[in-house]
Amino acid sequence: MHFRFWKTAELVGCPPVSIQANMAVSYFFIHVCLALENIGFFQELGSKKKSVHELAGTLGMSESILMSLIDFLAATSRIIEKNGDLVSVRQAQLPNSLWVIQAYRPVFEGLVALLKGEKVYGKDVVRDGYYLQKASDIFSGDAIRLALSLIEDDKATLIDFGCGSGESLVAFCRKNNSRTAVGLDIDPVIVAAARRHAEEFLLQKRIGIFQADVADIGQWSARISPIEPNIFLASTMLHEFLRDGECSVIDFLARLKSAFPRSRLIVIEFDGIPFDRLHAEADPGRRHFAAMYQLWHPLTNQGMPQPRAVWMRILSTAGWAVRGTHDAKHNLVVFDCVSG
Repeated sequence: MHFRFWKTAELVGCPPVSIQANMAVSYFFIHVCLALENIGFFQELGSKKKSVHELAGTLGMSESILMSLIDFLAATSRIIEKNGDLVSVRQAQLPNSLWVIQAYRPVFEGLVALLKGEKVYGKDVVRDGYYLQKASDIFSGDAIRLALSLIEDDKATLIDFGCGSGESLVAFCRKNNSRTAVGLDIDPVIVAAARRHAEEFLLQKRIGIFQADVADIGQWSARISPIEPNIFLASTMLHEFLRDGECSVIDFLARLKSAFPRSRLIVIEFDGIPFDRLHAEADPGRRHFAAMYQLWHPLTNQGMPQPRAVWMRILSTAGWAVRGTHDAKHNLVVFDCVSG
């Protein structure tokens, strides 16, 4: 996922400026981009050049205001190219990157109330599940494709914990007609969307998608055969259990192994950098993204991302043998495990 716009104004193509001006430009930049995304500007513009007059008419908004917004983006960043009345997007991935902001926007807009204890996350404030799923597909897409490429068994069943859009299930089953898959997600809106996605490819008979709390194995275990070659996929979700400590993750993984002793487990997690070591990270892009990624976890009642070595220890302690690790984009690590 491209997060370049999260960095300072200098890193999105602006010359060095004072901290005060940088903060102000970055604040307005994000809000302008979000507003344009919400009214369909980036979708309408796509990869083509269009006139401001045409865009304003299509979007039903003031041409002069739209011109002001575009001029601001063209002057403060390199994402917009403007030549006279013609406009185009230089960074085609920008709309995708805005999805993560949209996903966590309710949290940061309610941050004051959360800090004061006037609101509680999970009750009064929640992430936007729709945009979270879209952002996750982009963020972990490469790692999931890598994980699926490791599976050679054409008669296996894939069980995706927190299946999101169901893209992994569809890709898995389309490769071979003998494959089946099960998706589990706690969000009913996401479950409905994933079912529609499976139906689009006429795979509803081979893909079952159910609303369930993954941590409660009893809720969904009856849907999975304990003797078939099952492959469990846990993509960037196990760290959420760390809010209750490492023991909770180890306990879940041990119970999973006990319930499905012949299974295989593929875990995808971010190779975290502890906050006390972030300042020493030489790559500013990795440092900034890691800081951001690890910021929102305690705010949303999740456990903190952990370094690769910690995940190796957790998996081993739970009885899983890690037979290989693979590096993917966005500093994600794919752990390929079997029952130890």
